[in-house]
Amino acid sequence: MPNSRRLALPTLVITLAVSALASRAALAQTDTTTTAQILANTVSAAPSCASWRVSGTCFWLHCTFWSCSVKTSMRVSHYNPDAVVSTFHEDVAHPWTDWGVALSRSLRSTAAGLVGVPVDSAGTRTRDDRRDRSKMYRDADVIGHPTSLLSLLGSSGTFTMLCPTEVRAFQPYLSSYIDALVWRAMLPIESLYPAALVPGLREIGAWPLNSWSAVYPRDGNVTQQHPVKGAAVLSQRAGDITTRLGQPHVYVPLPTGGRHMVGNTMVWLPPPLVERDISTGKWQMLAPLAQRSCEVFGGNDSILPVSWGDGRTSSTGGYAFNLWRPYSCCSRAGQIFLGAVTF
Repeated sequence: MPNSRRLALPTLVITLAVSALASRAALAQTDTTTTAQILANTVSAAPSCASWRVSGTCFWLHCTFWSCSVKTSMRVSHYNPDAVVSTFHEDVAHPWTDWGVALSRSLRSTAAGLVGVPVDSAGTRTRDDRRDRSKMYRDADVIGHPTSLLSLLGSSGTFTMLCPTEVRAFQPYLSSYIDALVWRAMLPIESLYPAALVPGLREIGAWPLNSWSAVYPRDGNVTQQHPVKGAAVLSQRAGDITTRLGQPHVYVPLPTGGRHMVGNTMVWLPPPLVERDISTGKWQMLAPLAQRSCEVFGGNDSILPVSWGDGRTSSTGGYAFNLWRPYSCCSRAGQIFLGAVTF
């Protein structure tokens, strides 16, 4: 209980602060977004995207000096907004104006020293006289979500309502500038995967009738006539890389797979991201159009008069998405975790 009391006041203060930001930040349909708007849009989408539910019961062995008994605690499951994934033509057109622009500029200068050559913008812009208008290149980054600062305040030692995440707010987990050799296909390592060589493997969409593009090769080049779909494909690739260990890229993995204790909470971490599998993660557009719902990429829109992404095209070529990932957790109720049942 003392821990709960200490957490109650900071949690209330931060909740009020986030609510104030949500009311003040405009949910405007612009080409860019800010940290305040990201917080506001995430809060507004939480009822739809978090999908909070009671998902089971955890069992713990609780021992005193005299005896031992089995205690239980409620297991809950929901999605956390772990990362902001952005794609952009150049750093000045980064859709996250107050953090992404400054970070990408800083990382670009760092990358030049690592790669040994200047890492300038390599994005392609569509011109009316081009015949290869479906081919595009974009830079990308994966940045820890600002709400991760609040996650550890969502649980106490006695009753867990929100599962904590160990994602670090504002930390770059992937930057295509630092990963320039592979992301720009200067080292064609990604082309060696079977999914990059065999059509129909790891497609975003229903191949061959309605494929947005393939996940592999996971670099910044994509063939897609619709720029919003192209941004979605590149975001899926960035998420695919950062939710797996040992990939041939320069990146920091997001916490993925298995279970462990975070403070007084047993947490089941989300699995690696898989395209069109909502049980591994889902997406919420932040810029240029802020949405209040989540979805998976690759839906079949071939039978509709409009295409997915129509009305959401950015004039600067920059797009930003929240990546929501599924967590489960329960509070510690004893010294030894015995197991859990789910429903």
